[in-house]
Amino acid sequence: MKKQKIKKIYFVENSEDLADDEMNNLLMCSTKNWNYYFSELSQKAKKIADFSEINDVNLLEFSSSEEMLSYVDRKNPRIIIDWSLEHGKPMVLEFAKI
Repeated sequence: MKKQKIKKIYFVENSEDLADDEMNNLLMCSTKNWNYYFSELSQKAKKIADFSEINDVNLLEFSSSEEMLSYVDRKNPRIIIDWSLEHGKPMVLEFAKI
């Protein structure tokens, strides 16, 4: 498992309205409910996006979906923000501090 601590991410509800180059900052697209999470948003994107900021998160990347799902099952559900099996990269976003 690879772990990356991130101070701030952006949850965008209307990602389809963003310019294509904003997708360069996509961290994860959720398998759970198709939420989109970004590491950065341009000022232009912030004007049109319906977004929320989430502070102090960990982005975890796993070597297999089984490993990721096992991790999610063992964790307190309040810690897990979201998870993804998209693009061959099993990933979890979790709060770094609770």
